[in-house]
Amino acid sequence: GHLRSDERPQLLLLRMWEGGERTVGPPSLAGRSHTADRGGRVVALGKFREQVAGDETPRRVMILVEWRSLEAFRHYCDDPELADLHPHRENGTADYIWQLFDRLEDLRPILKAAS
Repeated sequence: GHLRSDERPQLLLLRMWEGGERTVGPPSLAGRSHTADRGGRVVALGKFREQVAGDETPRRVMILVEWRSLEAFRHYCDDPELADLHPHRENGTADYIWQLFDRLEDLRPILKAAS
């Protein structure tokens, strides 16, 4: 299940939330190994610093996860062994956002299509 170091991930998941008074407790720490066991790899963790541009409501915490494939991500979401983990994560935070992105090697095709 682990994403090998020579394997190019196909999907990126951006998870952001407002911490508020609720916190993501110890089960979220176990989530890192559950992610790796199902073909994902946490590549970045971040704490909000400042709003530079845009009018989106900032989130306090960000996690970037690489997934081997959409199927691996869906397996993570649907795995009955993780049924207790997901509600704790979602209910232990405020303004939770998950966004999936296809991995790109280069922005030129997108920029060219937009012009």
